[in-house]
Amino acid sequence: MGNSEGKPLDVDGIAASTDFTAEQVEMMLTEFRAECGKDSGSVDKKKFFEVMEKVNKVHPHPAFNKKDRLGEVFMLFDSDHSGKINFEELALGVNVLTNGSVEQKAAL
Repeated sequence: MGNSEGKPLDVDGIAASTDFTAEQVEMMLTEFRAECGKDSGSVDKKKFFEVMEKVNKVHPHPAFNKKDRLGEVFMLFDSDHSGKINFEELALGVNVLTNGSVEQKAAL
């Protein structure tokens, strides 16, 4: 799921792989970069918790409201097991949680 840091993101490809439009992916990417820094391509667990607390205030979701659940979500999103989540991992994971079928959610 992850992309290598420094490699340009394929916004259209992420949109095609999710239920998000390219505009929504661009907006999410802008917010992601604002949170993690433009040059950083990923967030660690601590920063992920901070970001998801903000997200939960705007878009409440049961998976985002408890630290123990956030730890599980972080592990699920970190598909390459690097200890960090890049934007592609985040977008694909959020898509499954918010738009995925029961089977897709179970496969996470």
